Amino acid sequence: MSKEYRASLLGSLEFLIVSLLLLFFATVVGAVATTNPVPLVNWPLLPTAVAPAGTGFTLTVRGTGFVAGSVVRWNSGNRPTKFVSGSLLTAAIPATDISHASTASITVFNPSPGGGSSNVVFFQVRAAGSWAPFRPGVHFTAGAGPESVVTSDFNGDHKLDLAVPNPNSSNVSILIGNGDGTFKPSVDYSVGQAPIIAAAGDFNGDGKLDLVVANNASNNVSVLLGNGNGTFQAAVEYSAGQNPSALAIGDFNRDGKLDVVVTDAGSGKITVLLGNGAGSFQSAASYAVGQNPVAVAVGDFNGDGKLDLAVANNYSNSVSVLLGNGNGSFQPAVNYSPIPNAASVGTADFNGVGPAC
Repeated sequence: MSKEYRASLLGSLEFLIVSLLLLFFATVVGAVATTNPVPLVNWPLLPTAVAPAGTGFTLTVRGTGFVAGSVVRWNSGNRPTKFVSGSLLTAAIPATDISHASTASITVFNPSPGGGSSNVVFFQVRAAGSWAPFRPGVHFTAGAGPESVVTSDFNGDHKLDLAVPNPNSSNVSILIGNGDGTFKPSVDYSVGQAPIIAAAGDFNGDGKLDLVVANNASNNVSVLLGNGNGTFQAAVEYSAGQNPSALAIGDFNRDGKLDVVVTDAGSGKITVLLGNGAGSFQSAASYAVGQNPVAVAVGDFNGDGKLDLAVANNYSNSVSVLLGNGNGSFQPAVNYSPIPNAASVGTADFNGVGPAC
């Protein structure tokens, strides 16, 4: 074999190897670049309600993280959806969906890779001025000293269930709904010390709702993975800051996996735990806010398609806004005051124009 031939052969092999490597990296990078985020739906929907027994209508849904394949779901059923932008969808709702008075659960689902189901926003099918007075209260047993409640459909029967953190008994009570305003006897799950608030989301991507609970006295959060039938696996704890007081969920790094943000009342900080997509979380990252942060809300406040945070600071009478970088990190807080005794914070489209598109 001549030297010239060997050189030519080696050159061809090197070219082939380089080409294969470039193709591999392009495929990997392309897969990462096209990972869909978990969407977030803002309240209110438009229209905000419709009368029963009417004609079909177009539902406008605003939020963050929408993609070309996003689908609006009405009580878990897909409805024909038009993608307008990353923050706006419209869906065709047929007359059969509003044949009688009811409350519908509206979510947005993003396809894989990544993706998943958004938070739930409720939609009323009712006639104008048709609110009826409340009946006498009916009491259902929970644990000791309940302070908050979460409503979700934990067993997939389209009936709302309850999750109640109990600070004085360090557990969470699950009450499965019968669909008529009554609930089955509670089942309790142990968590950390003094749980005061919880949130529901699908943290391991199996289509079953899980729970995350903020434990005020043990400085951590408990994650309980759902089995899809209204029961939960044993809690796993992840460290947070000092005296967790509130939490919220969102896809802060747009990787299709839900993350958690926790307010740390005792340290004047928030803690961000990025999800691994299997129900576990990475080590916490902390950001300074005001004194005694007691509430947090998630939304896209500057219309860049990246989730931001708003935190209510009770002792410093302020709200801290942290703009998201889209990779799970946040810019330093900007504080707005005075807001005396701030104790809660929420997001909505107050002027009806939606975020920047």
